[in-house]
Amino acid sequence: MENLPSNLSEQIKNLIEKYPETENVFNQLIDLVDEGTLKEAKRVKISNEINFADYTVILQLPSLSVQSPFRSKSNLIFACPKSDTSKPILAIAKTNEKPQLILDKLNDENVLYAVILPIPEKKDFKNLAIFYKENMGGVHKNEPLLIQYNESLISESLKLILQKMTFPTYFQRQCSMLGFKLNLFTESKDFYVVAHKGSKEGFLYFLEDQILFGFKKPILLFEKSQIESINYSSVTRLTFSITLSYKEADKTAKIEFSMIDQAEFDKIDNYVKAKGFTDKSLTEELKAKSNMKNNETSGALREAALQIPGGEKIVGESNIEVQGDSDDEDVDGTYQFNGNESEDDGSPPNTDEETEEKGDDAKEDDLNQEAIKIDN
Repeated sequence: MENLPSNLSEQIKNLIEKYPETENVFNQLIDLVDEGTLKEAKRVKISNEINFADYTVILQLPSLSVQSPFRSKSNLIFACPKSDTSKPILAIAKTNEKPQLILDKLNDENVLYAVILPIPEKKDFKNLAIFYKENMGGVHKNEPLLIQYNESLISESLKLILQKMTFPTYFQRQCSMLGFKLNLFTESKDFYVVAHKGSKEGFLYFLEDQILFGFKKPILLFEKSQIESINYSSVTRLTFSITLSYKEADKTAKIEFSMIDQAEFDKIDNYVKAKGFTDKSLTEELKAKSNMKNNETSGALREAALQIPGGEKIVGESNIEVQGDSDDEDVDGTYQFNGNESEDDGSPPNTDEETEEKGDDAKEDDLNQEAIKIDN
């Protein structure tokens, strides 16, 4: 949707907000538009086209599902030149057709990051993602290459070669021979969560030195060196959001990923600390914003927040003030990060003589009524 004109994109987003069930229809329509764009892209001539007769094919994986920068069932080809005047290439091409895309600069300067990632909803399938600066001819806007493949089928077809190693290890060695590093997803240290970027659902991968969001266009990659801080916000009993502040050219940009399950909080928080990313959730700037949004929040909300994993880190006593009985029916149970950490148990303090004179039963009843409003 990001590739659409801004006014059209805004109209579609408004319709999705009003009629959520239409989101899938719009996504299918956009995919069809992409396929139409592919037909135009096929007419683009690749400058410096290669002649495969001058190369020795060292690996060819047939009929893979190319997802980006175009959609196609094509072959992935690794080839080395027969003479010293040329360089190894990675090509995407259909059988007996000219290549649709060629990477001829397979070095660390041009290949920014390459990785094999699991696809959560498809057990046997993997995604190969390659980010690079430019391809031969600069076609397809130099968008990253994303290929989906069935690892079980490939492993079966290469079983004679793979007797002493797995396909990912074998493929990693082939990439190294061509001149670039292929990273492998390691379950012991890498993980992913379901997240939303706007209305678009995807998977947010937390990798060794990168954070990646995919797999609908645009596929986003953030290098560790780019990331300035990670903030938590929009915390509810079930979900929370994170905002990445990162360097983009000569300025700092921000992007939010929302609707992350609360069960993932500790994993992400441990990752943020382990990688040394700055957590600005408790800075004075965000604290002031949180105070403005929470100045009518009851003590019962604080009590609910403390039931969330990590809630004691992000809810401050001074930011959630007791308002006594409230006629506000619009409390929705969400809150943003405040500033000061507190060791108290979340119970609202007595604020005047009338409150002090209430019996134990009345206090309990007041808190229950506030909790009911928040839950609703």
